[in-house]
Amino acid sequence: MLTITLDNLKFFVNRLQKLLPMIRWGEVFFLFLLVSCSTKAPPYNLFSFSGSIMGTTYQIKIILPKEQYLPEGLGEKIHSCLEKIDNLMSTYKSESELSRFNQYKGKDPFPVSPETREVFTISLDVAHQTEGALDITIFPLVEIWGFGPNTVEQPPTREQVEMELKKVDYRKIELLPEGIKKHNPDIQCDFSAVAKGYAVDKVAELLDQFSFNSYMIEVGGEVRVKGEKYSGTPWSIGIEKPTSLGHSAMLAIKLKDCAMATSGNYRNFYIWEGKKYSHEIDPQTGYPIPNTIASVSVIYPSCAYADAYATAFMVMGLEKGLRFAEEKHIPALFISPVNETQFKEQPTSAWKKLIKASTK
Repeated sequence: MLTITLDNLKFFVNRLQKLLPMIRWGEVFFLFLLVSCSTKAPPYNLFSFSGSIMGTTYQIKIILPKEQYLPEGLGEKIHSCLEKIDNLMSTYKSESELSRFNQYKGKDPFPVSPETREVFTISLDVAHQTEGALDITIFPLVEIWGFGPNTVEQPPTREQVEMELKKVDYRKIELLPEGIKKHNPDIQCDFSAVAKGYAVDKVAELLDQFSFNSYMIEVGGEVRVKGEKYSGTPWSIGIEKPTSLGHSAMLAIKLKDCAMATSGNYRNFYIWEGKKYSHEIDPQTGYPIPNTIASVSVIYPSCAYADAYATAFMVMGLEKGLRFAEEKHIPALFISPVNETQFKEQPTSAWKKLIKASTK
């Protein structure tokens, strides 16, 4: 193995300067190639898995020491884990557990799987904390605005909004030992603000069973990392520039042992008669939220909670969302539009502290 010390390197440069008039360009390239090859490669292997699920894509990266190999069939286990959550919680699959719950109008509690119950628990917790800024009973409004399984030809009328708004109230759901009880039979739920983050957490639980020390999980933009990518090198995760004009990173942050979720109104929207309608709907008014915030990113130990908070902050708006996040010491980054191409970043104190610590 070629090892180059500082003295060796000085000698090499001096000799190169003397020989430069006599040697050919190919030999110069070869000499520099020797220097570059002296850099010791990390003694690790990178394993990657990717695919499509939940109407989006996923990718998982696992770093292992060179002498360690992945368990057989891990890729299939990861996909099965994600597929199970999709089959339980999709509103696009009529036979999913959530779709059957939405169609259920009985007075008795509806029995659900432990996974679905856990998402109900997380969602209602954040709903109570944010006074309904996150409200999973919003599905009737999602449908009439055209952001669910059914398409619409135009935005709903005021009368339609007011009618569907009567079906929206997270307080009409009760978690009982035997199942989930509806206190309004017309209640219908949408887990899109939590399910992807929850899926990330479940894959993390799966990987932790194998005692992996370094991995990155991403499902539809929601991310969770463990450890460092390599020794001394944290995972670098990009935050997308909140514009519909292509895909580009606005900034990259270093993460270790935490999750990050981003909610925004710059991808899923439509224009009707010159007005933009976003998929982020205010459960208080029944209308898509104003475009005062382009996106919110939240860092949290749980990706499901990060996902839920990010959506809630979008609905709460900049002033109220920032105040709530500051009071709860939640690392959050609010990005607001200045014009079509420029944006303003407003991080919470906890975000600044976390980012500062990660760059040391």
